Amino acid sequence: MNYKIKTIELLKKGYSLNEISKYLKEKNFETNSLSSVEKYVYQLKKDYKAKTMFQLACKMFNDK
Repeated sequence: MNYKIKTIELLKKGYSLNEISKYLKEKNFETNSLSSVEKYVYQLKKDYKAKTMFQLACKMFNDK
């Protein structure tokens, strides 16, 4: 599974960025550093024009 898809799934479950990075490391994802997760979430926020994690979650939920 792609780390980006898994990151979104974990965000929807309420995982923090640190928890996502730890999960990805435990499951041997090639991309698993906290920095990579932060950069991807930053890109998601930019794509969805969200300023906060809460706003990102709301926009992603409505975009199903």
